[in-house]
Amino acid sequence: MNEKTAILNVRMLGDFSITYDGRQVSFGKNTTTKAMKLLQILIYYGEQGIAREKLLNALYVREELADAANNLRVTAHRLKKMIIDAGLPEYDYIVIKKGVYRWNAPVPTIVDARKFQELYEEAQNCADTKQKEELLKQVCNMYRGEFLPEISGDEWVLLESVQYKKLYSNALKELCDGLIEKCDYEEALLFCEPACRLYPFDEWQSIKIECFLGMKRYKEAMKEYDDTAK
Repeated sequence: MNEKTAILNVRMLGDFSITYDGRQVSFGKNTTTKAMKLLQILIYYGEQGIAREKLLNALYVREELADAANNLRVTAHRLKKMIIDAGLPEYDYIVIKKGVYRWNAPVPTIVDARKFQELYEEAQNCADTKQKEELLKQVCNMYRGEFLPEISGDEWVLLESVQYKKLYSNALKELCDGLIEKCDYEEALLFCEPACRLYPFDEWQSIKIECFLGMKRYKEAMKEYDDTAK
């Protein structure tokens, strides 16, 4: 395997998974252990890193500080072994310097949530209407669900999840408005459907109804209205 061309792809939107050089990396069935949570935090914060105090609070919010500090050392040691056992190259993946913990991989690490945010910002700064629409489509397609849903009860995850949902909602609304304006109802429906499944109480059905009406598919519009009301 040529590590120079390998990439670590990390999915955090909708669920959590890692692929390395096209192969899924398995850490076992339990993805909510402290070691796995530490892995997710380190990968998410990447080269920027996360301060030790913030990390302790994220992992051991209900524990005494002295115990938490010791547990963090044990957890970090356990995680290093888990990473190698999972089949990733031998390397010092966790770097600690001046109280900051950083993810340090021998290959590029691409996190979908970070890429999602970058694409959203690129779309907002794009002056070309057609190019902006394509970027918004990419943004909406990348969002496959809540940020790290298996540990959604953790405070730091909840805060990030709210922000990602907001970006998704903004992008989808802007995209659908543009598509409906040029009477591209079929495509607007295509992008609206996943949002209706993910967030059935966020009134995305109103866009579906508008599309059905625009296409003169009145029976489907009425059915959607009735189903939403129920």
